[in-house]
Amino acid sequence: MNWSGRRELTGRSFGVSVCRLWRRHNQYMNPGLLILPLLVTACSGAVNTFEVNVPEPASAELQLCGQRTSLERSGENLVATRRISCEGHGAIVVRIPKKPTIKCTVGYVTPGVEQNFRYEVHNGRCI
Repeated sequence: MNWSGRRELTGRSFGVSVCRLWRRHNQYMNPGLLILPLLVTACSGAVNTFEVNVPEPASAELQLCGQRTSLERSGENLVATRRISCEGHGAIVVRIPKKPTIKCTVGYVTPGVEQNFRYEVHNGRCI
């Protein structure tokens, strides 16, 4: 300590102070650096396609990432496109008048990865 009661920064204590500051700086920076690639991936333009071949009149709904999306009729297919905002799985619920509801399991999805899911309803089952 010097005459003012403050601690002098000698070569050794200065180095220790700089190291502490660097560690504190990195403590707050590293999570940001790790999250950045995830943010870039999540904001990417990859669009996923969900398609169910149902030759008879039907409606279908995609249930994924806590959201519901209606599939639109295109010929014999019910189709939806959507960006994925989560990692996980879901289902497409197909409703055919006067028949039991059919559930098509959507496998694992990943944000930023373009995936195409195709199903066919045959004899009351999703294949």
